[in-house]
Amino acid sequence: MTIRSLAPILLSCAAGAALAAGLAAQTPNQQTLTLSQPTQPATVNVSLFTGAITVRAGAAGTVTVTATPENSKDVLPTPPAAAPPGMHLLNSGGAFSALEKDNHVTISTSMRAGIAELTLQVPASSSLNLSTMKGAITITGISGELSVQTVNGDIQLEQVGGSILAHALHGKIIATVTQLGPKPSAFSSLNGDIDLTLPAAAQANLRLQDDRGGIYLDDGFHFVPTANTPGPAGLKPMPPMPPMPPAPPNLNALNSQLDALKTQTDVLKASGIFNGPAVAGTLNGGGPELRIQDFRGNVYLHQAK
Repeated sequence: MTIRSLAPILLSCAAGAALAAGLAAQTPNQQTLTLSQPTQPATVNVSLFTGAITVRAGAAGTVTVTATPENSKDVLPTPPAAAPPGMHLLNSGGAFSALEKDNHVTISTSMRAGIAELTLQVPASSSLNLSTMKGAITITGISGELSVQTVNGDIQLEQVGGSILAHALHGKIIATVTQLGPKPSAFSSLNGDIDLTLPAAAQANLRLQDDRGGIYLDDGFHFVPTANTPGPAGLKPMPPMPPMPPAPPNLNALNSQLDALKTQTDVLKASGIFNGPAVAGTLNGGGPELRIQDFRGNVYLHQAK
């Protein structure tokens, strides 16, 4: 075969590779939002029925959302075209909805979106309000007010700072906190360990409770107990978690899940579930309140090395 006869084949292969690359670029789906006030912190709200949520620190002034499909061969719906002259688009379309107003970004999906994971890049000083019915939540390098909850999944917080509310109903929580915020922080789980690493000099007023597991504290911390009360009276109630997104009509299975979640949450809030001894004390002289409640797992407080 001559070089001349090979040319059409090579051109055909190159075209096929370019087409494949173009298709790959469409999956996962991605959208970037510019903040109204790029120099100011953002507040990002994400509600999923199913799917993992991963958030990393990104460029200032923008929020980038990437949706990964459940099946790698799937191509998620693409956003609608630009609005015709004299009109503006009211929805973002595509596999998810992402809207920004006054530095508040709201991201949501439908049940049938087929999304396995939403990955966000946000300014490092953002505040986050994240919830999913089924999926893990991972946050890396964010310092702001964090409110995170999952029903069936783990929570992993890496190098985060600020005031934190984290609740994993059926999952474990692993968190490395660089600095506690001035407001109270709280971590709770029904069926998983809570493993928290704090700076060596972290100061906090600790309120700890574990019904069927142990509470373990690194020897390096200066901890002075102030109370060891049997029963739930030794702890203040956990702060209320943000409500899960409402169920679409005529979805009996989802309604049942939401009803079960409400029941379990009510049980968690009731004074009868956390019957183990409550431990309270000051860490390195005291500071913002840090509450940890667990039912069937262990609690570990580590000192960062």
